[in-house]
Amino acid sequence: MTIHRLIIAAAAIMLSIGASAQNRLKVDYNLHFDWHLDNREFDSSDNSYAKSGTDAAARITPYGGILIEQPNGLKHNILMGIDLLKDLGNNPTRTGAEADDDLENWDIFREITLFYIAEKKTGNSDFSFVAGVYPRHMSKGKYTNLFYSDSVRFYDNNFDGVLLKLERPRSYYEIGMDWMGKYGTDRRERFMFFTYGESWIFPSKWLKAGWQGYLQHYANSANAIGVVDDIKFNPFIEIDFGHNLGLQRLSLTAGPVVSYQRDRRFEEHKTPHGWDFISEVRYREIGIRNELYYGENMMPYYKALSPEGSPYAGNLYLGDSMWQIRTNGDDHPAVYNRLEAYWRPKIGDFVHFDLSVIFHFNESYIGWQQKMGLIFDLNRAIRKSSNLVY
Repeated sequence: MTIHRLIIAAAAIMLSIGASAQNRLKVDYNLHFDWHLDNREFDSSDNSYAKSGTDAAARITPYGGILIEQPNGLKHNILMGIDLLKDLGNNPTRTGAEADDDLENWDIFREITLFYIAEKKTGNSDFSFVAGVYPRHMSKGKYTNLFYSDSVRFYDNNFDGVLLKLERPRSYYEIGMDWMGKYGTDRRERFMFFTYGESWIFPSKWLKAGWQGYLQHYANSANAIGVVDDIKFNPFIEIDFGHNLGLQRLSLTAGPVVSYQRDRRFEEHKTPHGWDFISEVRYREIGIRNELYYGENMMPYYKALSPEGSPYAGNLYLGDSMWQIRTNGDDHPAVYNRLEAYWRPKIGDFVHFDLSVIFHFNESYIGWQQKMGLIFDLNRAIRKSSNLVY
């Protein structure tokens, strides 16, 4: 069968579905824009826990496809898009000391996205299932920087796998899988299961219980024999009296952080653990958030050498490198403090702007960051519904 006959057959099937009295066919589309600036200055600590530098980039992710709605309310989306990212200042040059004949504007093409979404509303419960290569922002879990650093959130923009979500007026739960690496010559086999859940205990929404966690399997490549398991879990309780006092937030979140780390080359097991405390106050657009961790090194293999001879570092751990902080040895309790002041003006339901400064401390001052970010979500602008997470 020729290509044009395949196209005609596919069009006929789509038209027949749309003409059915039982199913409704619509064209669906979205455009997601994300701009990110993160300047890090850690010379005060000799760059021993994080490197100084600047990330500045812009991303645009358009995608479109079809939506089919059944009479029982079950919706099916099939969408395809492309992830375009441009590092600011990284422009092609042909002359001078920085000439780079290999750099082309076409390098902005990062990844193809293609995914299926099923959605069903039953009473007060919204169920959704996503499969394929789908945008990270479809996950609404509020994972801390122990699990995903700011750089990982921005530069690893898509999940390859599945996501199952349940949303109710006072609760949200998700579990997903991300296939991050297929076994290859140098590329390691790598996948992760992640989960997040939270539920307000009372209708007044002042007490919340929840959890966040993941299980990561960092396995072999043909040229690197060795498997590391990285499991982290953090159950928490949150108290928020902000609404009672005319504030957007006045909250305290606390819970244990437990982990299981295993390097199978040496049959070595580590179980670092500690306590995490997050306090936040926000009035209208301005807020202060402080995170205090007391416990053991949550990244014990960060500086350990992989079979390739280089430290595991960010290749293994997706969280902020600050969580490798320690005082007297890997397993000795330490204190890490992350203090953030931010401004998040209300521009529109479909635009989110964030300006913040972040200071890091261990036994002493480590360094600081200055961050700006902007997100534009077309779907929220025209449909007043989207997976945009503030």
